[in-house]
Amino acid sequence: LYILTEDAGVLEIAGQAAPFCALELMKQNYVLQAQREYKDAFIYDLLYSNIDSVRDIMSRGEIWGWDLNRPYGVIVFEPEDDQDFSADSHGLEGIYARVEIILEQELANPIIMKMKGQIIAILPGDMEQRTVNNAKELVAEIQKSVRECSSTQTLNVGVGRVYESVKDIFRSFQEAKIALELGRLMEIKGGIPFFSDLGLARILYNHDRQELKEFYWETLGTLES
Repeated sequence: LYILTEDAGVLEIAGQAAPFCALELMKQNYVLQAQREYKDAFIYDLLYSNIDSVRDIMSRGEIWGWDLNRPYGVIVFEPEDDQDFSADSHGLEGIYARVEIILEQELANPIIMKMKGQIIAILPGDMEQRTVNNAKELVAEIQKSVRECSSTQTLNVGVGRVYESVKDIFRSFQEAKIALELGRLMEIKGGIPFFSDLGLARILYNHDRQELKEFYWETLGTLES
């Protein structure tokens, strides 16, 4: 009888506490969602060069624990599927979670977001192919993880070049998207197209004068010097 009475008391207390616990969880979820939205808005501004002041970029990055005073490059992931993925779709959420877990194993606080059916990661320069060659291994691990989740799912990738200044992250983002698209057109299924390795194909795809100049110096600059 004593045990039953005690259990009844506990249940009564738990019943009274439940609404407060639920309210607290709702508040926490709301705070996390708001933080995610502010963080994504900042990443969006980086990718589209919407912030003019480098000092502002640095100070805003510090809020999220990011040291933006170092070289960075961009990798874009996009699932290849008949399904039309959106930023809120369950399929993209699952892939995003896998990408985030793997990146967190390599980086303490990765810069990553979902946007228009794609997953964009801004990685430090030491992830770039020509230095440590980590990017290929990292992307291959992510692609393998996605295949294990769904044997029919292919994760296409595009890798932009690394830039010294945080102001040039938008350029790496555009290059990563071009590499992704060219990888698809050239049928590099499950491959890892680096913009820096695309050679003349990137010029034929993108008739940008600055890109022409850079390609010229990459191929003929040493000879001319």
